[in-house]
Amino acid sequence: MRMSCKFLVFAVLVVALHLLVTFYIYPPTPAELVGDDHLDTLDALHKAMARDMNTIVYFADSVNFCYAPTDRDQRRVSDMMMDHVAGLSLCTVDHKAYHLGIYRAALAYLERMKWHPAVVVLPVNLRSFTTHWTLRPSWQFVDLQRWFLHDSLWYPVVYRPCKIFKLFDFPLTQENFGLAPVYSGREKAGRIKDFENSSFDQPDDEKTEQKITLFYMQEVDERNTRVAELREAVRTLRRLGSRVIVYILPVDYRTCDRFMDGRFSAQIKRNADYVEKVLREEGLNELHNFAFSLDPDCFYYRSPYPDEHLNEKGRSLLGKRLADIINHLDTTKPGR
Repeated sequence: MRMSCKFLVFAVLVVALHLLVTFYIYPPTPAELVGDDHLDTLDALHKAMARDMNTIVYFADSVNFCYAPTDRDQRRVSDMMMDHVAGLSLCTVDHKAYHLGIYRAALAYLERMKWHPAVVVLPVNLRSFTTHWTLRPSWQFVDLQRWFLHDSLWYPVVYRPCKIFKLFDFPLTQENFGLAPVYSGREKAGRIKDFENSSFDQPDDEKTEQKITLFYMQEVDERNTRVAELREAVRTLRRLGSRVIVYILPVDYRTCDRFMDGRFSAQIKRNADYVEKVLREEGLNELHNFAFSLDPDCFYYRSPYPDEHLNEKGRSLLGKRLADIINHLDTTKPGR
């Protein structure tokens, strides 16, 4: 009995000390809770929320801000879009490798804060549906997702103990990630480490075909974690009442088809059709499929292999097309 009382007193003292440290002596900073790299994301959202709701929230990954060294205009797609949009302010939420998991968490945060932007632009990067992205530990940003989903007075109290005991860590390590499967359609094509190693420093046609497989060729289906995240994002958007633009990012399909004998476009179309089916099931009846909308001279590769990053011409064209869609929206009425 005495031992139980001593343990209870000890536990109360530990909890009291932890609360004292958390709230008064050494409270967690935003950088500790979400990471230094994501402070701009929080700052952008909080500044937008301090304004009125007549705002476009534009979610994006690095496609939004990467540019070619020869670009004279190096602005973001979202900024180029605003050249053609009047009467609305812009909140850009972008970072390398952001994905639907981040977007759905951020939207849940906006809903909890009761802030309803006039327009939300939600990109669907088909590359983000592959294991190359969904299983890469450094691209999950679990701390940021968890903060968006659970931020409250008591979140800092549980954060440090959970981090110490690794309860918040992504289940895969970088070493295990190399063993993750890569798919071509529904068939296993190898492991990540077979597609990411020093042999790819010297590109050739075979290596390029392998990289395209890694980046894009996995079949999208209901088992994919991005599908669940897309469904959650759309459900939250409907509750927010914002006007919604969901679009599939352009890909350099003509270049990729040269290496894949046309198989690339066929797989991209199947995946885009599946995304459209998911949106219809969630009550959103319009997907803007820009996958096949741009020519090869609109892209800029940051590596020797084709991807979806855009040069000045591509960013300008995409921005203008998004602006045209926004300008045809009635932002005075709740969205669907």
